[in-house]
Amino acid sequence: RGAALDGAATSVRATTGAFVPLRTAARVGLGVAACAYGGQYLPKMGKLMTPLLAVGIVVVYVAILLVTRELRAADLAPIKAMLGKKKRSAP
Repeated sequence: RGAALDGAATSVRATTGAFVPLRTAARVGLGVAACAYGGQYLPKMGKLMTPLLAVGIVVVYVAILLVTRELRAADLAPIKAMLGKKKRSAP
C-alpha cells in the first residue's frame, strides 16, 4: 500500500471513526476493473452512440455490485422511486 493511502485512511478514520471496509473496496474494485477492461474492447462508435455505451457500462457495473451483494434492494429503492415518478398534470 502506498503512503498516501495510509495517510488518507488514518485521517478519515480519525475524523469519522471508520474507513472503507476491505470487502467493499474489493467489490467496487472488481466492478471498476471489469468495466474498464470490457470498455477497452467496445467497438468504436460515433458521438451519438457514446452516451448509450456509457449507460450500458453503468448497467454492467450496477449488476456486478448487485451480484456481489455490495448493493441490495434497499440501496436501489431511492433510484426506483425517482424513475417511477410520473409527471403531475396541471391543476
